[in-house]
Amino acid sequence: MSVGAVIAASSTGTHATHESEGLDSILERLNPKAKEKVLPLLKEAYPEIKIEELLGKGGFSEVYSFTYLEEGVEKRLVIKLSAGEKVKRNMRCYNLTREEVRGEWLALLNYESKHVLKTYQAIARDSEGKYVLVSDAEVQEIFENPETDATVRYTLIGTIGEYIEGATDLAKQAFSKKNVTEEEARKIIKKVLKGLAVMHKKGIAHRDIKASNILLSREGEKLTVKVADFGLSRQIVLPKEGHRRNLSNCGSHGMKAPEMLETGVYGLKVDSFSTAVTLLQTAKRTWNYLRAETKDEFKESARNPDTKKYLTSFFSGGLQPKTFAIISLLSTYDDYDRPLPEEILIDASLWK
Repeated sequence: MSVGAVIAASSTGTHATHESEGLDSILERLNPKAKEKVLPLLKEAYPEIKIEELLGKGGFSEVYSFTYLEEGVEKRLVIKLSAGEKVKRNMRCYNLTREEVRGEWLALLNYESKHVLKTYQAIARDSEGKYVLVSDAEVQEIFENPETDATVRYTLIGTIGEYIEGATDLAKQAFSKKNVTEEEARKIIKKVLKGLAVMHKKGIAHRDIKASNILLSREGEKLTVKVADFGLSRQIVLPKEGHRRNLSNCGSHGMKAPEMLETGVYGLKVDSFSTAVTLLQTAKRTWNYLRAETKDEFKESARNPDTKKYLTSFFSGGLQPKTFAIISLLSTYDDYDRPLPEEILIDASLWK
């Protein structure tokens, strides 16, 4: 599911005026076994909770904005609810234990960055079958203290996250509306790199950076940029031998770093590569940077690591020098020579 559909307001910044499906009906459809326990839990935590608008849906979840009252003042947040049967078939991706915090659970960590979308709570089932709200502070504690004897086991049902007024994803802005300039594309990517740098300090790779997983919100001259959708995120263990690890091949077609395709042994720099592709696509206002005739042809070409050797060659004649330089560095074929986000951000000449 694209993140623009995941945790974003409508692109106009207006709210739905049509009658939305109620929370009880949504839970009945997605997770009927959990409905009777989750519904009162949410009503207690969020007085006068009311589903406002469907923001997006995918194969595994649906996302809605909702309102509630806090000391008499109406507030607005976003709820993402997973389909019960899909959770059952992918338990490892939804489970939280002392041994491993992964996927959407990582969205609850404290990144102390305005460029990473904030998730406040998880709706979960504990080891005894009780439904609870798990706070971001508790997930942070579990992440920081994996050796603690206290047993923890939660299964994710959904999340509660921040609402971004007037937000839409970068893919819509760059590919559909084509209203992102090349200069603005660099500014957006700089903010994305800042968000990734904070994630990387915790050893976490996003593994699915792409235009549809970057949120934008404009308010006058102010441009808000948020990295979102942690579904494929993973903590990369950083051994002394090269800071790399044997992990699964995951992510979106055309965005994967060559080492992910070739060996499956990779580290945090896979995010640098996919950020380079995102900048290239955004600057040229097209996802089809491979110039494929069909989507199938694009996928086939994207699976070939050799395609990634000279990423900028696809549009080398049509990029501004700074854009070309940033893409060239971030897409360096050998990941040992490829800079991390924090490293490329140091070069002020690229971002002036």
